[in-house]
Amino acid sequence: MTAVQASAPGKLMLIGEYAVLHGAPAVVMAVDRRARISVSPAAGAAGCLTAPQLGIRDQRITIERGQLDFAPPGRVSSMGMTARFLSGLLEFMGLSDRDAAGIDLCMDSAELFEVGPNGKTIKLGLGSSAAICAALGTALARYFGHESDQAGAGPVAASPVVANLRLREWLPLYRQALQAGASGADLAASLHGGVGKYVSALPPANEPAIEPVFLSPKLQWLAVWTGQAAQTTDFVSAFERWRGQDPGPAGRRIEVLSRIAVQAAGSLDDADGFVEVARDFREQLAGLGAAMGLEIMTVAHRRLAALADSLGLVYKSCGAGGGDLGIVLGTRPERIEAFRQQLSPELGLPLNLELDAAGAQADTVPGRIHEQNIKTS
Repeated sequence: MTAVQASAPGKLMLIGEYAVLHGAPAVVMAVDRRARISVSPAAGAAGCLTAPQLGIRDQRITIERGQLDFAPPGRVSSMGMTARFLSGLLEFMGLSDRDAAGIDLCMDSAELFEVGPNGKTIKLGLGSSAAICAALGTALARYFGHESDQAGAGPVAASPVVANLRLREWLPLYRQALQAGASGADLAASLHGGVGKYVSALPPANEPAIEPVFLSPKLQWLAVWTGQAAQTTDFVSAFERWRGQDPGPAGRRIEVLSRIAVQAAGSLDDADGFVEVARDFREQLAGLGAAMGLEIMTVAHRRLAALADSLGLVYKSCGAGGGDLGIVLGTRPERIEAFRQQLSPELGLPLNLELDAAGAQADTVPGRIHEQNIKTS
């Protein structure tokens, strides 16, 4: 009897927000907080799901009217987009929901969340949904023998070629599961690892692709959690509505953001230049939010930006904005440390993140994997 354990990293969007939805490159970095998945043959007559962050433990996997579900009859499933992604992935692999009913799944995304002051689990904005889907897809591909790269024994991360193949195959399923538009940069980072330049529709095939790039060793950075959760899909949907209602101003905003994103992607070997480009991009994001009538740069983000400016650093929000994460950039480590020392629970929480060079990876192991040892992957 064999089982599979897999993991995939979260991400930080360094630059390219909103512009990446319209063909501009984004620079995205995988970080060392990972979602972890185990797949084992079902111990009982039917498979079970354990997902601690959702309060699910040993919930039986059921099939109602041909649809996979994880909730007792009469209750609404708390799995949402993950259940939709799983069903879509099984269909893509030529499997059925009944194949999923023959396995036990354990999903652990604790590293991508924090416990707030009120005891509630709050997402950090590190792309937890994408990391879970990347790890889940990688685990199932190995378990059901759908490996494109014929991976051998041991924890094996996908090659860049395989990561891009899976990105092209799984991104439509991910978007359908989200029930919203998504650039795919977060999924790309989770599959690929490291730092990548991502384009959502690369000519001539107009397919998504990520290629490895490298930051200047002089570049210093620190991620900061604002303490305010935000929903990326809400901001992206609001942007698309505004673009439809007022295409002229929206187009001009995107044109400027795209130009800066291209400049940023071409200046990664110049730490000082990249920091200044990030400053320009931040100001344009703030202007975009004002034009949309939404706060991309919230009060929390603006306070952190003011602190960074006072220390000769640059701070910008990461992702769609409205809360979640930001990043402070500079070339002087002592200034980054001074920024860290002046943070407080009211201002922002520094996150001890590092670059994770490995993308999604899987390992086949003997026996069954239990919840308590899932973190060995």
